[in-house]
Amino acid sequence: MTTPYRAAVVGCGRVGFLLERDALRVRPCTHAGGLAAHPDFRLVAGCDIDPGRLSDFGRTYTIAPEHLYSRVEDLLSRERPDVLSIATWTQSHDVIVRLACRAGVAAIICEKPMAVNWARARAMHSAARRAGTLLVINHGRRWTSEYRAVRQFVREKRYGELKHIQGCVLTPFSPSAKRPKTDWHSQIQTAGGGPLLHDGTHLIDIVYYLTGRRPAEIEASLDRPRGSAVERRAWGRIRFRGNPPLDFCFEAGGARKYFHFEVELWFESGRVVVGNGIRTAECSSPSRRYSGFQDLTPDDAFPWPPSAGSVERVCLAEISRWLTDGGAPCPVNNHVDDALLSQESIFAAYESAVRRRPVRFPYRSRLSHPLLRRASS
Repeated sequence: MTTPYRAAVVGCGRVGFLLERDALRVRPCTHAGGLAAHPDFRLVAGCDIDPGRLSDFGRTYTIAPEHLYSRVEDLLSRERPDVLSIATWTQSHDVIVRLACRAGVAAIICEKPMAVNWARARAMHSAARRAGTLLVINHGRRWTSEYRAVRQFVREKRYGELKHIQGCVLTPFSPSAKRPKTDWHSQIQTAGGGPLLHDGTHLIDIVYYLTGRRPAEIEASLDRPRGSAVERRAWGRIRFRGNPPLDFCFEAGGARKYFHFEVELWFESGRVVVGNGIRTAECSSPSRRYSGFQDLTPDDAFPWPPSAGSVERVCLAEISRWLTDGGAPCPVNNHVDDALLSQESIFAAYESAVRRRPVRFPYRSRLSHPLLRRASS
């Protein structure tokens, strides 16, 4: 293969391309926007079940009607793309990934979360591995310069050992049992879960990335409206393997009147907080309030880097490099192995909540979906 690599997008909605019209976002900020802006890729086709959205997509990126499809199978057979971006509803991810792997697509960028249950997520992983396809899940924070700086800081132990982690992704979401047919996010069959799966996947993935640690045990609780299998709030604790001991306490959802994403890392001699629009670092220094004590004060020497551009640019640069030289992907890119671990953790958290006991890793369950076991609990 030679550049520009032929690329196509399945799912021409909000994350597929419509968010490019948000004047407040750093662009490109969508699957199509990133592909259209990168010189190593050429956006050649699109697919969506909504004819109006599909036409809008074609007009926006000057794609002729004969390259716009309502069926993924037709796009794959006629266009034979090198790269496929999947920005569809969660319930369709695994089917499209398996079709693309069988069609010989070299690299797939799939929107998070991976799938609506643990079995489908594992099937995606297996299909990509058998086909030799690079499957990347869109956990975009791994590509940002500030999170990469914090990861290096943790590895260098500049503040000593990491002692504790807290994190949250707080959202306005609340499932609606009264509108089951119009709100797919509220239905377990189409959504797979609530804020913990759809937003918490970012939180759990980035904590694994920052620490380099792997989970040993998870204990979680859920708040679910009566009659709904989908949670509006999840909270819990992950205990990591190895020494020194390390715990991660998390919260997702909460039906708040705002969106907030934050990771707080507590060290022996300092604290770092990183999130959406947040990056602070504090180190231990002599207290101005109490003799013989140490306080946390702002660390102006913390090596916060300049922005490396939008995550879409960084992601596509890494995929282009992989396609060009055929070598192993960059170790910090969102390979499917990393994403699979965050999905494993979330479904283990759901099972912990419904069984009311901790769940140990590796997660093994014969349930089709933990949240279906006691939908009214």
